[in-house]
Amino acid sequence: MYVGVSVEPWKFGERKGQRIRTQDYDVYSTVRDEAYNTRLAVTLQSARREYQQLAGLPPRPATAPVEHLMHCYIFADRAQFVEFTRIRFPGRDDLLTFNRGGYTVDDLFASHYAGDGTIATAAHEGFHQYLSRELRESLPPFLEEGLASMFEVISWNGRGEPTWDFARHPTHAQTLAKASEHDVLIPLLLLARLDAGMVMENPQLTPYPLYYAQCWAFARFMIEGESGRYRPALKQMFIDAADGRLYDPTGANTRPVGTFRPSEAAAAVERALGRPLSEIEPAYRAYIRQIAGAVRRVE
Repeated sequence: MYVGVSVEPWKFGERKGQRIRTQDYDVYSTVRDEAYNTRLAVTLQSARREYQQLAGLPPRPATAPVEHLMHCYIFADRAQFVEFTRIRFPGRDDLLTFNRGGYTVDDLFASHYAGDGTIATAAHEGFHQYLSRELRESLPPFLEEGLASMFEVISWNGRGEPTWDFARHPTHAQTLAKASEHDVLIPLLLLARLDAGMVMENPQLTPYPLYYAQCWAFARFMIEGESGRYRPALKQMFIDAADGRLYDPTGANTRPVGTFRPSEAAAAVERALGRPLSEIEPAYRAYIRQIAGAVRRVE
């Protein structure tokens, strides 16, 4: 057993499961594999340190242990996952659009078993959970999805601890290489105006694998593109979102976290970068070509 991890019985209806607690997470699982459940919980706890480092925000002191824990539900099969969703969020069948993966509502994450794929999903969704706790306003959705995607590719060291290399995502890199080769990349201004729900509900806009791949590429571009030119702007976006000043620098914006207007997302990024997205697009596309070139060299 890992230090700081506790396991106790839990039930979902009549299905036996486990409750796994770490410093920051309460994981409820009907998967009948304690080692797997513990590895997932440890991955989330380790990822939280990475989230905090990426965002550069100071940790918030917890008022009480139970109040600060983030809740995750992992079900042994999709039928249980659907049942839980309809009980917990009645009328929200939009949360069940994906056949795989999961969802985050506020700071609750739910998914169903798909081996290591569920652990990757948990690390992705955990970033959304973290931001829902730490920010008064959401980041522009395309940027937040891209940053969350960086946590999907996980390696484990010799001590069984998860590690991340944000520059690696073979699936997204392959998608970008093909899109670049066929010249079907999404224009940056359009990308900034989209969120995952729009893409799923309107597939004619763009294939969702390309949407996520380009979001990931833009997040990487913000961190390391043009020799790290935009990383300070990304850090400031986190600060402004935490203070409620990302979309309205005067601080008068009181709309709840999660509210999104496409025009505001693009404008917020442009304001942070100090340049129109149309001016940034050539460098962003060059960065994608760089990723595509690395894929071709491997092939």
